[in-house]
Amino acid sequence: MSVAKQGKDAIAQIVTSTNKGTQAIARRCGSAIAGFSSSLQLGRIFRWVGLPIRVLVGLTIAGLIVDNLLKLLEFGIKDFLKTTPIPIPENYLVHSLMIVVGLGLIMAMSVGFKLRRPLTQGRFSKNGLTQPDGKKGLILLVSNPASAIFAIKYHYETHRTLETVWLIPSDDSHGDQFGSSSKDKIPDIQKQCEELYLNVQKDAASKNRPTLPPLKVIVEKGVSPADAQETFSTVNKIYRQSHYSADEIAADFTGGTKPMSVGMIMACLNRDRVLEYVSFNPATKQSFGPYIIDYQHSAFDLIS
Repeated sequence: MSVAKQGKDAIAQIVTSTNKGTQAIARRCGSAIAGFSSSLQLGRIFRWVGLPIRVLVGLTIAGLIVDNLLKLLEFGIKDFLKTTPIPIPENYLVHSLMIVVGLGLIMAMSVGFKLRRPLTQGRFSKNGLTQPDGKKGLILLVSNPASAIFAIKYHYETHRTLETVWLIPSDDSHGDQFGSSSKDKIPDIQKQCEELYLNVQKDAASKNRPTLPPLKVIVEKGVSPADAQETFSTVNKIYRQSHYSADEIAADFTGGTKPMSVGMIMACLNRDRVLEYVSFNPATKQSFGPYIIDYQHSAFDLIS
Protein backbone atom coordinates (compact mmCIF):
# COMPACT_ATOMS: atom_id res chain seq x y z
CA MET A 1 0.00 0.00 0.00
CA SER A 2 2.83 2.41 0.84
CA VAL A 3 4.41 1.81 -2.58
CA ALA A 4 1.09 2.49 -4.28
CA LYS A 5 0.64 5.65 -2.24
CA GLN A 6 4.15 6.82 -3.10
CA GLY A 7 3.42 6.14 -6.75
CA LYS A 8 0.22 8.19 -6.60
CA ASP A 9 2.06 11.04 -4.87
CA ALA A 10 4.78 10.95 -7.50
CA ILE A 11 2.19 11.06 -10.30
CA ALA A 12 0.40 13.96 -8.59
CA GLN A 13 3.68 15.87 -8.33
CA ILE A 14 4.44 15.24 -11.99
CA VAL A 15 0.96 16.47 -13.02
CA THR A 16 1.33 19.58 -10.84
CA SER A 17 4.78 20.33 -12.27
CA THR A 18 3.49 19.78 -15.80
CA ASN A 19 0.57 22.17 -15.21
CA LYS A 20 2.90 24.83 -13.81
CA GLY A 21 5.28 24.37 -16.72
CA THR A 22 2.43 24.63 -19.22
CA GLN A 23 1.16 27.82 -17.59
CA ALA A 24 4.67 29.31 -17.60
CA ILE A 25 5.12 28.44 -21.28
CA ALA A 26 1.71 29.95 -22.10
CA ARG A 27 2.64 33.18 -20.30
CA ARG A 28 5.98 33.34 -22.12
CA CYS A 29 4.30 32.73 -25.48
CA GLY A 30 1.76 35.44 -24.71
CA SER A 31 4.55 37.85 -23.77
CA ALA A 32 6.46 36.98 -26.94
CA ILE A 33 3.39 37.54 -29.12
CA ALA A 34 2.66 40.82 -27.35
CA GLY A 35 6.28 41.89 -27.80
CA PHE A 36 6.21 40.97 -31.51
CA SER A 37 2.94 42.86 -31.99
CA SER A 38 4.39 45.84 -30.16
CA SER A 39 7.53 45.79 -32.33
CA LEU A 40 5.37 45.92 -35.46
CA GLN A 41 3.69 49.04 -34.02
CA LEU A 42 0.42 48.11 -35.71
CA GLY A 43 -1.52 50.27 -33.28
CA ARG A 44 0.54 53.32 -34.23
CA ILE A 45 0.15 52.60 -37.95
CA PHE A 46 -3.64 52.28 -37.71
CA ARG A 47 -3.90 55.38 -35.53
CA TRP A 48 -1.79 57.27 -38.06
CA VAL A 49 -4.38 56.52 -40.76
CA GLY A 50 -7.17 57.35 -38.31
CA LEU A 51 -8.27 53.82 -37.42
CA PRO A 52 -7.27 52.30 -34.08
CA ILE A 53 -7.25 48.48 -34.25
CA ARG A 54 -10.35 48.09 -32.06
CA VAL A 55 -12.27 50.52 -34.24
CA LEU A 56 -11.16 48.62 -37.34
CA VAL A 57 -12.37 45.31 -35.87
CA GLY A 58 -15.68 46.88 -34.85
CA LEU A 59 -16.23 48.38 -38.30
CA THR A 60 -15.41 45.06 -39.95
CA ILE A 61 -17.96 43.16 -37.85
CA ALA A 62 -20.58 45.89 -38.31
CA GLY A 63 -19.95 45.87 -42.07
CA LEU A 64 -20.36 42.08 -42.15
CA ILE A 65 -23.74 42.25 -40.40
CA VAL A 66 -25.08 45.25 -42.34
CA ASP A 67 -23.95 43.90 -45.73
CA ASN A 68 -25.70 40.57 -45.19
CA LEU A 69 -28.84 42.26 -43.82
CA LEU A 70 -29.02 44.34 -47.00
CA LYS A 71 -28.59 41.18 -49.06
CA LEU A 72 -31.51 39.54 -47.24
CA LEU A 73 -33.59 42.67 -47.81
CA GLU A 74 -32.68 42.60 -51.50
CA PHE A 75 -33.69 38.95 -51.81
CA GLY A 76 -36.94 39.64 -49.96
CA ILE A 77 -37.85 42.45 -52.34
CA LYS A 78 -36.99 40.34 -55.39
CA ASP A 79 -39.05 37.47 -53.99
CA PHE A 80 -42.00 39.81 -53.37
CA LEU A 81 -41.83 41.37 -56.85
CA LYS A 82 -41.18 37.98 -58.52
CA THR A 83 -38.21 39.38 -60.41
CA THR A 84 -35.72 37.06 -62.05
CA PRO A 85 -33.68 35.35 -60.99
CA ILE A 86 -35.89 34.44 -58.04
CA PRO A 87 -33.75 33.90 -54.90
CA ILE A 88 -33.48 30.32 -53.72
CA PRO A 89 -33.61 29.25 -50.04
CA GLU A 90 -29.85 28.68 -50.03
CA ASN A 91 -29.32 32.40 -50.66
CA TYR A 92 -31.24 33.28 -47.51
CA LEU A 93 -29.44 30.59 -45.51
CA VAL A 94 -25.91 31.73 -46.42
CA HIS A 95 -26.49 35.39 -45.54
CA SER A 96 -28.45 34.50 -42.41
CA LEU A 97 -25.50 32.39 -41.26
CA MET A 98 -23.10 35.28 -41.90
CA ILE A 99 -25.26 37.55 -39.72
CA VAL A 100 -25.22 34.90 -36.99
CA VAL A 101 -21.41 34.76 -37.27
CA GLY A 102 -21.19 38.55 -36.86
CA LEU A 103 -23.50 38.53 -33.84
CA GLY A 104 -21.55 35.57 -32.42
CA LEU A 105 -18.31 37.56 -32.66
CA ILE A 106 -19.94 40.43 -30.78
CA MET A 107 -21.17 38.05 -28.07
CA ALA A 108 -17.72 36.44 -27.79
CA MET A 109 -16.07 39.86 -27.43
CA SER A 110 -18.63 40.83 -24.80
CA VAL A 111 -17.96 37.67 -22.79
CA GLY A 112 -14.23 38.26 -23.18
CA PHE A 113 -14.50 41.76 -21.73
CA LYS A 114 -16.54 40.46 -18.80
CA LEU A 115 -14.00 37.75 -18.09
CA ARG A 116 -11.22 40.31 -18.00
CA ARG A 117 -10.56 41.99 -14.67
CA PRO A 118 -13.14 44.59 -13.59
CA LEU A 119 -12.26 48.27 -14.03
CA THR A 120 -11.53 48.53 -10.31
CA GLN A 121 -9.14 46.01 -8.79
CA GLY A 122 -9.69 46.84 -5.18
CA ARG A 123 -12.10 47.97 -2.53
CA PHE A 124 -13.38 51.34 -1.35
CA SER A 125 -11.94 52.70 1.89
CA LYS A 126 -13.86 54.86 4.35
CA ASN A 127 -12.85 58.08 2.57
CA GLY A 128 -14.26 56.87 -0.75
CA LEU A 129 -10.85 56.22 -2.34
CA THR A 130 -10.08 52.79 -3.73
CA GLN A 131 -7.33 50.59 -2.32
CA PRO A 132 -5.85 47.78 -4.42
CA ASP A 133 -6.16 44.08 -3.76
CA GLY A 134 -3.00 42.38 -2.53
CA LYS A 135 -0.52 41.84 -5.36
CA LYS A 136 2.27 39.33 -5.92
CA GLY A 137 4.51 41.87 -7.66
CA LEU A 138 5.15 45.54 -6.93
CA ILE A 139 7.05 48.01 -9.14
CA LEU A 140 8.38 51.05 -7.28
CA LEU A 141 10.02 54.28 -8.42
CA VAL A 142 12.77 54.96 -5.89
CA SER A 143 13.16 58.25 -4.04
CA ASN A 144 11.60 58.15 -0.57
CA PRO A 145 12.22 54.84 1.29
CA ALA A 146 9.36 55.58 3.70
CA SER A 147 6.66 55.61 1.00
CA ALA A 148 8.21 52.57 -0.66
CA ILE A 149 8.15 50.53 2.56
CA PHE A 150 4.60 51.73 3.28
CA ALA A 151 3.43 50.25 -0.04
CA ILE A 152 5.47 47.07 0.47
CA LYS A 153 3.96 46.53 3.94
CA TYR A 154 0.46 46.90 2.53
CA HIS A 155 0.91 44.03 0.05
CA TYR A 156 3.30 41.86 2.09
CA GLU A 157 2.25 42.33 5.72
CA THR A 158 -1.42 43.31 5.43
CA HIS A 159 -2.50 41.15 2.49
CA ARG A 160 0.32 38.56 2.70
CA THR A 161 0.51 38.22 -1.09
CA LEU A 162 3.66 40.09 -2.14
CA GLU A 163 6.56 38.00 -3.44
CA THR A 164 8.65 40.26 -5.70
CA VAL A 165 9.55 43.95 -5.60
CA TRP A 166 11.17 45.79 -8.51
CA LEU A 167 13.02 49.01 -7.66
CA ILE A 168 13.59 51.58 -10.41
CA PRO A 169 16.07 54.27 -9.31
CA SER A 170 17.13 57.39 -11.17
CA ASP A 171 20.67 57.64 -12.54
CA ASP A 172 23.19 60.49 -12.35
CA SER A 173 22.23 62.13 -15.64
CA HIS A 174 20.82 65.68 -15.45
CA GLY A 175 22.17 66.00 -11.93
CA ASP A 176 22.16 69.81 -12.11
CA GLN A 177 18.40 69.84 -12.67
CA PHE A 178 17.25 66.79 -10.68
CA GLY A 179 19.97 66.13 -8.13
CA SER A 180 22.01 62.98 -7.60
CA SER A 181 20.93 59.42 -8.33
CA SER A 182 18.45 57.74 -6.01
CA LYS A 183 20.46 54.50 -6.06
CA ASP A 184 21.83 55.33 -2.60
CA LYS A 185 18.29 54.82 -1.21
CA ILE A 186 18.17 51.19 -2.33
CA PRO A 187 20.28 49.63 0.49
CA ASP A 188 17.93 51.21 3.05
CA ILE A 189 14.86 49.75 1.29
CA GLN A 190 16.50 46.33 1.01
CA LYS A 191 17.44 46.35 4.70
CA GLN A 192 13.91 47.31 5.73
CA CYS A 193 12.51 44.52 3.53
CA GLU A 194 14.70 42.01 5.38
CA GLU A 195 13.56 43.38 8.74
CA LEU A 196 9.94 43.29 7.58
CA TYR A 197 10.32 39.61 6.65
CA LEU A 198 11.71 38.78 10.12
CA ASN A 199 8.91 40.70 11.86
CA VAL A 200 6.24 39.00 9.77
CA GLN A 201 7.75 35.61 10.55
CA LYS A 202 7.73 36.33 14.30
CA ASP A 203 4.14 37.52 14.12
CA ALA A 204 3.11 34.42 12.15
CA ALA A 205 4.78 32.14 14.69
CA SER A 206 3.07 33.86 17.63
CA LYS A 207 -0.34 33.62 15.96
CA ASN A 208 0.21 30.13 14.51
CA ARG A 209 -0.20 31.42 10.95
CA PRO A 210 1.55 30.13 7.80
CA THR A 211 4.95 31.67 7.24
CA LEU A 212 5.78 33.81 4.20
CA PRO A 213 8.85 33.50 1.97
CA PRO A 214 11.41 36.34 1.99
CA LEU A 215 10.75 39.20 -0.37
CA LYS A 216 12.64 39.02 -3.65
CA VAL A 217 13.97 42.52 -4.33
CA ILE A 218 15.13 43.18 -7.90
CA VAL A 219 17.05 46.39 -8.59
CA GLU A 220 16.61 47.66 -12.14
CA LYS A 221 19.18 49.70 -14.01
CA GLY A 222 18.92 53.41 -13.22
CA VAL A 223 16.80 55.48 -15.58
CA SER A 224 17.13 59.12 -16.56
CA PRO A 225 15.19 61.39 -14.18
CA ALA A 226 14.39 63.64 -17.15
CA ASP A 227 13.42 61.06 -19.79
CA ALA A 228 9.96 59.49 -19.39
CA GLN A 229 10.71 57.07 -22.23
CA GLU A 230 13.36 55.21 -20.19
CA THR A 231 10.96 54.56 -17.32
CA PHE A 232 8.22 53.63 -19.81
CA SER A 233 10.51 51.03 -21.43
CA THR A 234 11.72 49.64 -18.08
CA VAL A 235 8.19 49.18 -16.72
CA ASN A 236 7.06 47.52 -19.96
CA LYS A 237 10.08 45.19 -19.81
CA ILE A 238 9.16 44.14 -16.27
CA TYR A 239 5.59 43.30 -17.31
CA ARG A 240 6.79 41.36 -20.37
CA GLN A 241 9.48 39.34 -18.60
CA SER A 242 7.65 38.68 -15.33
CA HIS A 243 6.04 35.28 -14.83
CA TYR A 244 3.10 37.02 -13.14
CA SER A 245 0.00 38.01 -15.05
CA ALA A 246 -0.49 41.77 -15.46
CA ASP A 247 -3.26 41.98 -12.86
CA GLU A 248 -1.00 40.34 -10.25
CA ILE A 249 1.34 43.34 -10.33
CA ALA A 250 0.88 46.90 -9.06
CA ALA A 251 2.94 49.82 -10.36
CA ASP A 252 3.50 52.50 -7.70
CA PHE A 253 4.51 55.92 -9.04
CA THR A 254 4.74 57.70 -5.66
CA GLY A 255 8.53 58.03 -5.86
CA GLY A 256 10.77 59.19 -8.67
CA THR A 257 10.77 62.44 -10.60
CA LYS A 258 7.77 63.77 -12.50
CA PRO A 259 9.05 62.50 -15.88
CA MET A 260 9.61 59.05 -14.31
CA SER A 261 6.03 59.07 -12.97
CA VAL A 262 4.72 60.03 -16.41
CA GLY A 263 6.68 57.16 -17.97
CA MET A 264 5.21 54.64 -15.51
CA ILE A 265 1.67 55.98 -15.97
CA MET A 266 1.90 55.81 -19.77
CA ALA A 267 3.18 52.21 -19.53
CA CYS A 268 0.16 51.26 -17.41
CA LEU A 269 -2.69 52.72 -19.46
CA ASN A 270 -3.63 49.19 -20.47
CA ARG A 271 -6.68 48.16 -18.43
CA ASP A 272 -4.92 45.06 -17.06
CA ARG A 273 -2.21 47.11 -15.34
CA VAL A 274 -2.86 48.59 -11.92
CA LEU A 275 -1.53 52.03 -10.95
CA GLU A 276 -1.27 52.98 -7.30
CA TYR A 277 0.18 55.75 -5.14
CA VAL A 278 0.81 56.50 -1.46
CA SER A 279 -0.48 59.84 -0.16
CA PHE A 280 1.34 61.82 2.55
CA ASN A 281 0.01 64.49 4.93
CA PRO A 282 2.89 66.89 5.76
CA ALA A 283 1.01 68.35 8.75
CA THR A 284 0.56 65.01 10.53
CA LYS A 285 3.58 63.27 8.95
CA GLN A 286 1.32 60.33 8.09
CA SER A 287 1.10 58.20 4.96
CA PHE A 288 -2.15 56.78 3.63
CA GLY A 289 -3.15 54.23 1.02
CA PRO A 290 -1.97 52.95 -1.25
CA TYR A 291 -4.78 54.05 -3.53
CA ILE A 292 -5.64 53.03 -7.07
CA ILE A 293 -5.71 55.51 -9.92
CA ASP A 294 -9.20 54.51 -11.01
CA TYR A 295 -10.08 56.02 -14.39
CA GLN A 296 -12.40 55.14 -17.24
CA HIS A 297 -10.27 52.68 -19.17
CA SER A 298 -12.39 52.53 -22.30
CA ALA A 299 -11.05 55.84 -23.56
CA PHE A 300 -7.49 54.56 -23.27
CA ASP A 301 -8.30 51.15 -24.76
CA LEU A 302 -7.93 52.87 -28.14
CA ILE A 303 -4.20 53.06 -27.39
CA SER A 304 -2.69 49.76 -28.57
